[in-house]
Amino acid sequence: MKQRELLKAVTGLTPYQKRKLESFIIDALHLNEIDKDLKPAVCPYCAKKSRMIKKGFNKGKQRYQCKACKHIFTYNSHTITMYSKIERSMFQKIVLDTLNSIPIKKTAADLNVSVQCVFENRHKIL
Repeated sequence: MKQRELLKAVTGLTPYQKRKLESFIIDALHLNEIDKDLKPAVCPYCAKKSRMIKKGFNKGKQRYQCKACKHIFTYNSHTITMYSKIERSMFQKIVLDTLNSIPIKKTAADLNVSVQCVFENRHKIL
């Protein structure tokens, strides 16, 4: 689905559907935060249920290595918050403003961050 089609579909949602979508995204963000203390069950690269071994730390995050494919990853590999440098609450505000079609400049002013920061984080979900 292209970005324009997605935005058109989101603007066509009823208020109830928007609230459900918002709560689903926020729940996914909270689960990602909870998962950081758990050992992964499957490898995000090969999707096999193989044995994961601890492989040190990277920027404060526990690293794991898949015994099947030998890839090294952290708990948030292949998630929308993978390279996020902003707080979760700010990311949630960007997501909610995107779903409510609030302009990027207004969101950036509300959060006191650059327009580029909001633009890049907004496009993680589009």
